Amino acid sequence: MPSRTSATSPLALALAFVVVLGLATAGAVGEAMATYQNDAVGFRVDHPASWQTLDGGLERTSVDLFDESGLGFATVAVYPTSDLPSTDPATLLELLFDGHVMFVEVLETRDGDAIDLGGVAGVVRHFDGVSTQGAGAPQTGSVYVASTDELLIVISVQANADHIQAYRPAFDAIVASFALAP
Repeated sequence: MPSRTSATSPLALALAFVVVLGLATAGAVGEAMATYQNDAVGFRVDHPASWQTLDGGLERTSVDLFDESGLGFATVAVYPTSDLPSTDPATLLELLFDGHVMFVEVLETRDGDAIDLGGVAGVVRHFDGVSTQGAGAPQTGSVYVASTDELLIVISVQANADHIQAYRPAFDAIVASFALAP
């Protein structure tokens, strides 16, 4: 495998997972949950038990979470910060969104509150736009970014705009359950 020398390559990889249109329908409120654990990077996250998981990337630094029917998905990714230009979550979020425009047109964003991802402080940005992938469906989602001196954490949730409210409980559960391994 070629080595990464670009300072933004982990961000580009995270972005690639963010924009892949998974096939999903939100888990019903109260649906049983399952836990995905990534021992390669050291994180775990809960998701609706009916959803499928797909390990992402050659280095297994992420997971895509989705079910079979097709309107939304979540991606959880953890990367070393050693190749990044900053460890500041707000700066890293800006870099992610600079690249995100090529996958979502007419991008409108709203900054959210400060967040906590498994004890790590971060930021969130919500977005609306039109997917440049597939049929160009309206998309709504959020990108959560947190970082330590060693790790960048990116959780992206995205759904067809007409179905975002049905997905919200599952997305909230995914974000709330994220934890780094001790």
